[in-house]
Amino acid sequence: MSFRRRVVPWAGLALLYAGLATWGCATVDVCEAGDPCLCRGAFSCNRECSGPECDFRCISFGACFFDCPDGQCTAECESEGACTMDCQGGGCAMSCKGAGACKLICPNQDCSLECDGNTGACEEVLEDVDPRDG
Repeated sequence: MSFRRRVVPWAGLALLYAGLATWGCATVDVCEAGDPCLCRGAFSCNRECSGPECDFRCISFGACFFDCPDGQCTAECESEGACTMDCQGGGCAMSCKGAGACKLICPNQDCSLECDGNTGACEEVLEDVDPRDG
């Protein structure tokens, strides 16, 4: 078997995996406070706000998770999967349009969640829980 026949398939697989890694967010991406933070077309996205007042947006067919430890964030979800925002700092607002499921975790009880009629499940959790527990 020639060198070319052995190396070319492995090089192709390496390029495929590199493309998938950038297309779907496997790691936590940090968004700057006050800036818009978009998740588009990925299998799953995990975004964290570096301070208060991030503007999260999910347009996806997978799952989006937003972490807003300092509060005052907004999130808009148009996902066929699930959207979750953990707003430990309070004062967050989340809206879901056609999402499979939306969940807003807000232990300070001063957040708002709005879901349209096409959203499968809409849940506001007003206590401190680990958002990755489902």
